[in-house]
Amino acid sequence: MREWLDTEYGRGRLTFTFDEYRHERGGSLEAALSMLSRAKRNHLVASPARGFYVIVPSEYRTDGAPPWQWYLDAMFGMLGAPYYAGLLTAAAQHGASAQGAQEVQVVTDRHVRDRRVGRQRLVFVRSARMAAAPTDSLKTPAGTVRISTPEMTMLDLVAYPRRAGGWGNIASLLPDLAEPSSRRGWSDALGIGPPTAHVQRLGYLLDAVGASNVDTLADWLRGRRRFVVTLVPGAEREGTVDDRWNVIADPGVQPD
Repeated sequence: MREWLDTEYGRGRLTFTFDEYRHERGGSLEAALSMLSRAKRNHLVASPARGFYVIVPSEYRTDGAPPWQWYLDAMFGMLGAPYYAGLLTAAAQHGASAQGAQEVQVVTDRHVRDRRVGRQRLVFVRSARMAAAPTDSLKTPAGTVRISTPEMTMLDLVAYPRRAGGWGNIASLLPDLAEPSSRRGWSDALGIGPPTAHVQRLGYLLDAVGASNVDTLADWLRGRRRFVVTLVPGAEREGTVDDRWNVIADPGVQPD
């Protein structure tokens, strides 16, 4: 088994399914299950999803699995589901230092249980709009992996503040994420139809950190019905209302 895995890895193969293994190796169902179970215990393979296996090269065996970038695309290809790496995971890939990013955050359109793959923890966020979300392709040893664009990442951070480490952490990430943003990128991200309140809060924060291209968000809000919202949802409605965004600021939200 080890020899076969090393040979396949040497040929550039990183993942395989249970059906592919049986087709190529032969043998009974019970023998295949036994061999793969033993290989998994010995950290020769990892199994992020049922019936899906990742070859673990020697340099990653103490971790129990290679980096998530190596197998995420193939895993969702087998599951037949759309996905992208988002939130703090995407922020880190775009060069924004994500405080407390101890998990791999993946956005998909269906319920997928969180799981541990080696030392990595994969956390899945369900979003009905994600299939239309703009993404970038990140090159990996296995091909590519999809990550949300900087603009889409910022919208997701505001949509899921608890996943993002809180509003102070979001404010700290925005300058680095806003730097590569563009009007075209904002047009694509806003094209999925995010909730108006999310755009108000994000626009206010981007203004507060002096980001460029904020006019695109303000233009999108014009003509849309909007109400006065608090920066932090559920906070006391006290304080000065920002005229541009109709947002009541929270003095406790400062970049970390």
